[in-house]
Amino acid sequence: MSFRLIRLLFFLLCLLQGSTSESLPLQNPNIIVITVDCLRFDRMGIYGYQRNTTPSIDVFFKDSARFNQAVSQSSLTSPGIISILTSLYPSVHGMDAKGKFFDKNFMTPLRQLRDEGYVTLGYDTSQNYADPGWTKEFKKAPPIEVLKKHRKDKFFAWFHFREPHLPYAPPEPFKSVFFKEPYSISKEKLRLVMESEKILKSKIAFEEGDSPAIRDLYDAEVLYQDKVLSELFEF
Repeated sequence: MSFRLIRLLFFLLCLLQGSTSESLPLQNPNIIVITVDCLRFDRMGIYGYQRNTTPSIDVFFKDSARFNQAVSQSSLTSPGIISILTSLYPSVHGMDAKGKFFDKNFMTPLRQLRDEGYVTLGYDTSQNYADPGWTKEFKKAPPIEVLKKHRKDKFFAWFHFREPHLPYAPPEPFKSVFFKEPYSISKEKLRLVMESEKILKSKIAFEEGDSPAIRDLYDAEVLYQDKVLSELFEF
C-alpha cells in the first residue's frame, strides 16, 4: 500500500503501566498495537485535514511521536500486517495469499515475548494471520473486555479495525455529520459503495461527480472509527 493509504495507524503503544515522562524506562511494559485498515493519513486532523474527523486521535497524538512517511511491505492487508507482526518481508514469511499458513519454525517478536512470559493476544484474527506467536486469539471480543481480563498480566495485544474499509455505511449520528444529500451520484453506485466490500473497476465506472458523496461517507466512517478508538484511549 502507498503512503496515501496508510493502514497502519498506531504502532507499539506502550500503555496501562501508569508511568510518567519523568520516570525511568519501563521494565517489561504491556504493549498494544492498533492497526486500522484503509485509514488515509490525509483525512486525519493531525496531518492537516480541515474536517474534524479524528478529534480523539488528534488529542491522543498531540504530544506523541508520529511519522510523516511510512512504507508498507504490501498493497494487500494480510501480508502487510504479517510483516508488522513478524518483522519479516512477505518474500520471507510467505503469507501473500489466503489459505497459506505461517511457518512455525520462524522465531518472531511475538514468540520471543511469549517465551519471556507475555500473554500474546490477537484480536479479530483469521487464518490470514495464522499463528505468528499468539497465546490466544479473540475473534470478536471487544478490546476493552480483553484488556480488563488481562489487566494484571504482562501482555502484548493487537487490535485490528476496519471501519474505514468498504462498505461505507457509517451508523448514525456519525453519518449525518458529513453526509448531506442531495448528491449527483446514482442510486446504484451509492448502493454499491454502502453495501460492497470490494468494487471492481471492470464492473462499474465512477465519475468525478460521484466523489463528494463517497468522500462524505468515508469521512463519516473515519469519525466513527475515531469514536471507537476513543474508548481504548480513555481506558
